[in-house]
Amino acid sequence: MIAANMTGLLAILAGAGAGHLAGMMTGLTPGLHINLVAQMLLLAWPLLTVSKSAALGFLVAMAIAHTFFDAIPSMLLGVPDEGSILAVMPAHKLVMKGRAREALALNLAGSMAAMLLFAVALPSLLLTLPTLAHPPLIVRTVVLIGLPLLALLGKNTWTNLALFAAAGLLGLATMQQDLLMPLLTGLFGMPTLLAAAGKLPFQRRRWPRIRPLWSAVKALPACGASLFSALLPGITTAHAAWLSSVGGRGQRSYILAAGAINTFDMTVSLLLCALTGVARNGIAIALEGLGLAGQVRLWPSVAGTMLVSAGTAALLLPKVADVAIAVLDRVPYRTVTILLALALTLLAFLTSGLLGLIALATATALGTVCLSVGGKRSSMTGVLIAPVLVYYLS
Repeated sequence: MIAANMTGLLAILAGAGAGHLAGMMTGLTPGLHINLVAQMLLLAWPLLTVSKSAALGFLVAMAIAHTFFDAIPSMLLGVPDEGSILAVMPAHKLVMKGRAREALALNLAGSMAAMLLFAVALPSLLLTLPTLAHPPLIVRTVVLIGLPLLALLGKNTWTNLALFAAAGLLGLATMQQDLLMPLLTGLFGMPTLLAAAGKLPFQRRRWPRIRPLWSAVKALPACGASLFSALLPGITTAHAAWLSSVGGRGQRSYILAAGAINTFDMTVSLLLCALTGVARNGIAIALEGLGLAGQVRLWPSVAGTMLVSAGTAALLLPKVADVAIAVLDRVPYRTVTILLALALTLLAFLTSGLLGLIALATATALGTVCLSVGGKRSSMTGVLIAPVLVYYLS
């Protein structure tokens, strides 16, 4: 019995090591998402000889590592995935002022504060998540409609609503196709790349010290708000960030909240999958496909792997970010952004064909209009919410 448990633990650790490297790779490579790697693992699973314990460690560690390292290209280049959409604009502004390390440090502090709060709240989550996993339809519908619309109120309300409706129509027009990658790239990434400056400004070399207590206090409402995005399909981390910022929040606090929400959302989603079998993201779907979802006995392995992966990422991220900044400082920034835009266009074609290119071009045009008229970037999340709302109501 002890030997079997030790073998399983070693398998999880070995898988977690490989998964952490994979999460670094997907996080640092715009357009390469953990969901794609998870799907590839599922397809190749019949040919593999590794244990399910190793696969569990791989998927969980990859997911957590990705939430840390995806901040580097998102902030330095302005190219997000769906988990880092909300932080791109305020963080990229700091990068253009030579404060990239400050932006990354704030995001890292938010992620680490989220992991600390997750560890503290773990007993409560174990008791409440099975109940919260299936909210009544009326609650899901009201939140799905009300929260995004409230987030659009304020300056340029009618413009934001029009942009939200346009993005929603785009989402409905493509809901039968697997076009999420080109849509998100066009709405949130391409406009920033096309407007990039000719050279990355000189970046301050010192990493600022972020006070742990301040980080925890700022991350607490963000983690509470992220429960909505973790439990309700269609509610994104951008809406959780808006909810956590009600009452006023500065630029630095917003970036920290972004890191906290991105990481806490993933931890809750994975724990929810282990406890109830409910799959809210691509990693959870992969765990379900391997028969690892809804296995309550696995929650200690899932929680432990997440905490170890987060600690490792926190140690490595500053060193990796220093290398990335040094590389961008030596290469013409405009050249990098053009090459990246071409690479993302090619990736859209390879993954989705001609429809992917059409979706990318349409989404890029809409995202560029949003920026030019001063609309909120969160209005573009209509592309995700409208299809989910139609699914619920049908």
